[in-house]
Amino acid sequence: MIHHVKDRQRGFTLVELMLALAFVAFILLFSLTTVIQVMQTYNKGLALKKINQAGRTTLDDISRNLQIADPSAVDVSAISDGRICLGSISYVWNDYNTPTSSANKFDDNSSLVLARVNDPAEAMCSQNNSAYPNVPKDDSTEILTSSIWIMALSIGDPSVDSPLVNVRIQLAIANDPAIVSGKCVYGGSTGQYCATSDFSTSVIVGGGE
Repeated sequence: MIHHVKDRQRGFTLVELMLALAFVAFILLFSLTTVIQVMQTYNKGLALKKINQAGRTTLDDISRNLQIADPSAVDVSAISDGRICLGSISYVWNDYNTPTSSANKFDDNSSLVLARVNDPAEAMCSQNNSAYPNVPKDDSTEILTSSIWIMALSIGDPSVDSPLVNVRIQLAIANDPAIVSGKCVYGGSTGQYCATSDFSTSVIVGGGE
């Protein structure tokens, strides 16, 4: 007698299928989390590098011009309005708290962050009809761009503090309003790391380079 045995194909049970899907979901979630962490670390590194370069460049630029300035020509009376005049060179800036209505601008009405101006007449620190002149773009060099925010910038008054003055600048980098009371509270919506950093030095005004 010949017995015929039917082949039986065995599929996945519901429990096995659910376990497999859960494992795949875990692998995908783990991979996504790892990628996000790597990107955040990368963006953090870029932000810190950028802000450190900007801080050193800005501090060196201002310090160099203070060193060759005549102490009697240094005018910091308009510093609260984002302007200082060092004789033939002036600096004009906006910080992150500056209202749009009173922001310093170029003479073509474009916005600025920090500009160095060739200004032998020190016109940038002189008001006309209770208003400062706009910054002549053709006679200016942009030290900082819109990717950097100035949190604070201060320079001592050589007529009060002696020729040795302290220069301090606090910068921030972020692509979203992510700063409260001078501190980063979250990253930008596109993942850019929010960073702030302080830079300071002491300079002898008119001390030469």
